[in-house]
Amino acid sequence: MLLFNKEKDIVHRFFNLVMVVWFIIAIVVLYSNCVDLIIKKPLPSYKRFEAINCLNISDKESCERRYESEKLMIKRNEFNNKKTIIMSLGNVIIVSTALYLLNRKKK
Repeated sequence: MLLFNKEKDIVHRFFNLVMVVWFIIAIVVLYSNCVDLIIKKPLPSYKRFEAINCLNISDKESCERRYESEKLMIKRNEFNNKKTIIMSLGNVIIVSTALYLLNRKKK
């Protein structure tokens, strides 16, 4: 399968270029989100969180709310990473199928 063959017209070669760039970007996004999902951001213990983030806060309840908020943010990020992985995988499949179908040899 030759994507940039001189026998193909300029529009076909340009479309192949766009699809190849799209395919590479989809693979990079898929890879980076897989890494983010596998290597999770560690949540510090409450004592450590309090020592780092609550030095200027005298209200203990406010610091606890911030800690709970941080835990929820990490869970939300994991969900978003899973969603992005599924979307990126769909992009990879759709673009690779389109590239194959557009550039296969006709019988």
